Amino acid sequence: ASDHLIVSESLLRLGVLDEATFEFKRAKRRLERCLEIRRAASLSTDRLRPRILRWQGRVAMRMSDAQTADRLSLESLEEFRRTGVTDGVDFAEGLLTRGEVLQFLGHYTQADLMLRESHRIMAQRLVEDHPRTARVLYARAVIARTLGRNVESDNLYAKCLKSFQAMSSDHILVAWVFNDLGNREFNARHFAEAEELGQKALAIKIKVLGPDSIDVRITLNNLGNLYSQFGQREKAESYYGQALEIAV
Repeated sequence: ASDHLIVSESLLRLGVLDEATFEFKRAKRRLERCLEIRRAASLSTDRLRPRILRWQGRVAMRMSDAQTADRLSLESLEEFRRTGVTDGVDFAEGLLTRGEVLQFLGHYTQADLMLRESHRIMAQRLVEDHPRTARVLYARAVIARTLGRNVESDNLYAKCLKSFQAMSSDHILVAWVFNDLGNREFNARHFAEAEELGQKALAIKIKVLGPDSIDVRITLNNLGNLYSQFGQREKAESYYGQALEIAV
């Protein structure tokens, strides 16, 4: 039985890695198998189960399965509360996932409250520049932008980027921040700034995810839109072409 539990822990780690590299179907399979093993063990208290449910909810959200993401992210928090763990980093990450799912569902005010509570716990438990805290900062920045709180959003994006100064800047979260800020500059018709941020996002995504990632394709397409909008047809066609090659 203990060997099976060790296997389940490995499956969880692999599932998390798959989610980070956009291998969502494989992540889903591994996490489902992981949960099956934990259930079969009939543990009186399983502190890993709420974490598995959280990651399953996140993967479901990334696969655009709103109903499953909603159910699993809520079930994860219920499991955390059942095991009596409501003030640690794992619970804060459960709140983070729930907040992201609520945002995905369009419940922005509820998502904002959930993310604030997650951030509060993270700030108590971790150093300021920890990457887990940076992820909450990013999620809060996105919500603040959605709710029209642009100054707050800019401050949260800045804090998120600062969190990576003491570490390698080649992190997918940094690319996402650059991507979001680039979109903002594009909408404001600031071509040079949007181009610089988009190229930074692209470079990190290629390095971290590889040149054939779906996320790389999205950024290539965004850059194609940028160059097309500002009259640089040859560059636009080049980036659109690269994006189509990945799609094939």
